[in-house]
Amino acid sequence: MKIRIIYIFLLLCCGLKLSAKKNHLDSMIHKAQSGDLNAQIELTRWYYYGNQTVLRNTHKAFFWCLEAAKQGDSNSQFLLSMLYYKGNGINKNITKSFQWCEKAALNNHAEAMFYLGRMYLDGIGTDKDSKKALYYIERAYNYGNEDAMIFWQKNKLWEYEKSSQIQ
Repeated sequence: MKIRIIYIFLLLCCGLKLSAKKNHLDSMIHKAQSGDLNAQIELTRWYYYGNQTVLRNTHKAFFWCLEAAKQGDSNSQFLLSMLYYKGNGINKNITKSFQWCEKAALNNHAEAMFYLGRMYLDGIGTDKDSKKALYYIERAYNYGNEDAMIFWQKNKLWEYEKSSQIQ
């Protein structure tokens, strides 16, 4: 009898926890649908990685990431660029990857600046343009992006500041 009571108690507790998680998710979705940027960012994270409330779902992560990116969140814009680049949760689209990376870079996202510079350097999603590549890699360097700093030093890009040729 005591075991049954304990079992019923545990079931009720678990049910209440699940109900609370469901209510929290519903509330978060409602906020995100209403345009709450923080809720959109949080849902992107939840669905991208999965957690105790939701299973990983790259399609839903993409949806909420796009909503946040449209509102100008540079982290979401950069993540969206990477999702398009890798085809994660959507069809791979290098041109859209470039466009969203550029938006993030223009919003002073240091990692996006570095990637945009590399995209210009290698002609990924755009025409090759050494001057623009140097410009964005240097901006990323000046913003403290480690990848840009390593790339800058390794390739001695200061030697190319006046020329338009990067090897």
